Amino acid sequence: MKINLVKVEGKLIPASDEDKKYLAKFADGEVVNITLKKTRNYRFLSKYYSLLRHVFSNLEQDFKLLTRNGLFIEINSVEDLHFQVKMMAGLYEKVITWGGNTTYKVKSINFDKMDEIEFSIFYETVFAILQKYFYPYLEQDKVNHIEQYY
Repeated sequence: MKINLVKVEGKLIPASDEDKKYLAKFADGEVVNITLKKTRNYRFLSKYYSLLRHVFSNLEQDFKLLTRNGLFIEINSVEDLHFQVKMMAGLYEKVITWGGNTTYKVKSINFDKMDEIEFSIFYETVFAILQKYFYPYLEQDKVNHIEQYY
């Protein structure tokens, strides 16, 4: 069962009557195992995609990113950029196939996969990547606007 709690004066209390009823099933002093997740903010996700859209809209036609081993990666859409920054941010897992080949599976940033704190760390990492590799394509006024209003 999932319930929502609100931190008030250093204590976690049930967020709703339904949450309170469920919590009342436990006796005082009973140990309860809880996994804490900070609820994600939709506006923060919008801020992330606004930043990606801004960078992509400022890329030159047929933009290609040079990799460390001399290969070029084409970025033809916001989704391509999203995929590449997730890889650059380390948000993937290594998978070995039955044939013994190594491939990589990009992890999700969906609300059920990443809480607000994890997403905040991811966002800061992506922001640093965008500044390092795409700085010429960032209009600082637009970036400041995105940072301020989302």
